[in-house]
Amino acid sequence: MIQVAENGLHRSEPGPGTIPILPAGEDARALDDARLLTAHSPAPFAPFAVRRAIGGAQDLEQLREVADGLGAAVVSLNDSRVPPAKASEIISTLGDSFTRRSIELSISELGPPPCPLSWIALGSHGRREAVPGSDVDSALAWEGDEEDEDTKSYMRSLGSRVCDGLARCGFAADKRGATAAQDLFVRPVSGAGSSASRSGSPRRTRA
Repeated sequence: MIQVAENGLHRSEPGPGTIPILPAGEDARALDDARLLTAHSPAPFAPFAVRRAIGGAQDLEQLREVADGLGAAVVSLNDSRVPPAKASEIISTLGDSFTRRSIELSISELGPPPCPLSWIALGSHGRREAVPGSDVDSALAWEGDEEDEDTKSYMRSLGSRVCDGLARCGFAADKRGATAAQDLFVRPVSGAGSSASRSGSPRRTRA
């Protein structure tokens, strides 16, 4: 789940895992992702280069241009004989990075969100089992009143904008409509659980 709060974006996952000791202010999940991307690295390691470029994208068009390197990144995993399960995890990590940057760029265009929100990865990306061509199941939940029309409008605009940006990068939305571009999957926290369960295997990344 990617969460947006007053102090910015943070990412984490529930469940067991290694918690490294980090300097103050360093993102633990980002470091874990970097270790994952370099653990099976060919030289040069295309997935790691793509991830660095994602962070440097200044708008959604530049982000789309970065996505042009995804094909080479996937080929590099195959050429390096990275195990399929690990390759899926790396592809999922890159998908998270594209999602995170798309959220940041969308918020820069829409303005700050009126309340904390969470972007929830569902389906194969939520399970970290994505493969080339996997569609993107997602949901967006916020901490607020469902009757607040201004907040609801903002969240729906954000969900649509992020999903459109991801689609332009080659991460097509779920064809069945289990996506944050659909009103059913853009809900306050109190009502988000039932929507997320429709797509199964939600994974929460705090951003």
